[in-house]
Amino acid sequence: MTGESGAGQRAVNSYRPFDSSPAISLHRSNHLVSQTLTKYQRSTNSSLAFNFTAYRSLGASHMNTSRALLLASASAVAAISVATSALAQASATTSATASATVAQPIAVAKTSDLQFGRVIRPSAGNTTVYTVAASDGATSTSGGDGVFNGTTTPTRAVFTVTGEGGQAFNISSDASVTNGGVTINLVKTGATGTLDGTLGAVGTATFGVGGNVTLSDTTPTGVKSGSFTVTVTYQ
Repeated sequence: MTGESGAGQRAVNSYRPFDSSPAISLHRSNHLVSQTLTKYQRSTNSSLAFNFTAYRSLGASHMNTSRALLLASASAVAAISVATSALAQASATTSATASATVAQPIAVAKTSDLQFGRVIRPSAGNTTVYTVAASDGATSTSGGDGVFNGTTTPTRAVFTVTGEGGQAFNISSDASVTNGGVTINLVKTGATGTLDGTLGAVGTATFGVGGNVTLSDTTPTGVKSGSFTVTVTYQ
């Protein structure tokens, strides 16, 4: 009985759960068991209490186990793939451009001064406003009977700006100049300007400063002058 049981055990062990052809292995196992049963019945002339159906169930159980293991392996591979995909999506890469625009310094220089020349104050009881236009230096008066008079031609102050071509700039200046009881209010042609030319070349621009002064019949006479500043900056 021990030998036959050993043969039966060997038949069972001959089935490998991870065999690529489980049906073929089961067929071979069944054949070996049948041969063993035939030999035993011939030698002992007795029936063998061996449940062949149970053996088939055992083989089927092995097959189910193999399939379960294969499914588990496939699930593990899928899980690793999903995890790897999730890890890859947790980062991203792009590129950007670094650049700089180099410009030459901006500068401003005086071309001419603001000059009212000689003005005649108004007669008793009158007040006159004298104006030199910032745009072109033209003169005008309003109120009273005061006038421009003299050999000196009134002029606006003119400034020339140089810098990087095509660039815009801001203009600022003092609001007024006061001297000897007389205040000259300053007026610019504009608060901004643009240099001619293009980037990479020298550009130039000009602007003017005019003004106005109010005199009465009691305004002290004499030369009234003072300096003022202008500033230009790139926008």
